[in-house]
Amino acid sequence: MSVRSIAAVSTCFVLLAVAAPPAAVGQDYAMYETQYLTVLPGHGDAFNAKMTEHNQQFHSEGPYTAAVFFIINGPRSGQIFWAMGPTTFTQLDSRPSGEPHDSDWGQEVLSHAEVGVTEYWRRNDDLSSLPDPDAPLQPLSRVRFFEVADNALFVKTQEQIEATVKAMGNARARTFYRKQFRHRDGRDWALVTSYDTWAELDVPGTGSFQNTFVEVHGQAAWSTFQDERAAAVVGSEDEWRQRLPQPSGTDNDK
Repeated sequence: MSVRSIAAVSTCFVLLAVAAPPAAVGQDYAMYETQYLTVLPGHGDAFNAKMTEHNQQFHSEGPYTAAVFFIINGPRSGQIFWAMGPTTFTQLDSRPSGEPHDSDWGQEVLSHAEVGVTEYWRRNDDLSSLPDPDAPLQPLSRVRFFEVADNALFVKTQEQIEATVKAMGNARARTFYRKQFRHRDGRDWALVTSYDTWAELDVPGTGSFQNTFVEVHGQAAWSTFQDERAAAVVGSEDEWRQRLPQPSGTDNDK
């Protein structure tokens, strides 16, 4: 069975956010350590088995719980996305490490895959419309990455967008993450939106964004918003993911 076929069985979470300084020790926040992996040709079954064993042994509870996703669409299509958390920088000091964790990861899991970039993403609860913790997990996630030129303007305009989206009756969870540390890769912020099915993308919207924006913020704010949004965002790209429940550390991570 290929890694792509593994994605047929899924429930979902998400995660999934320019560089914010680490939070003070003891501060309550949610952050994820993430890593991209490319499975070697012909190693799909072995990778799935070894990743499952590793996560169940070392990443099945607390701040070190791991979730695994298959990337369906975007520049990294076909890769695996591994995420550990929610955690904090302080908790990383006590993360699973040493033996037997390191040899199991290096010799068992990585004998079937190549490691790509590792990143740290911190959730921004002020911008996010967080999911209902009692709601069923959803199988699909769209992650929209933003390259941001002006962080203050990005936050301001995104607050206006979120208020407008809510006024349009959109109850879908939208979660923002800010990347920690500088990478110069055009991925400064990430917006994660989850779906049950692809068919939801064919459902008509509930109304005009511009008309609702004007109703919420006023006519004069519309032209200012357009200018500030253009100044804040350099570009964006989407990445679609499907969660793989078997190799994840648990079926219930959020």
